[in-house]
Amino acid sequence: MWRIPTYVAIPVVAAAIYLALCYIANRTVYFPAKYPEGLWDAQALLHATDVWLDT
Repeated sequence: MWRIPTYVAIPVVAAAIYLALCYIANRTVYFPAKYPEGLWDAQALLHATDVWLDT
């Protein structure tokens, strides 16, 4: 059986964990739909308007 030295195993495991966390972080970013579904005709019935806030 092969024995992997500790000074090699620890960096390899740390790099694998780091890459897995980076992958998960990139997959969990929320990208909203450009044209979301909804009852947009109800806005006109309620006399609602869009509001833009400059920050």
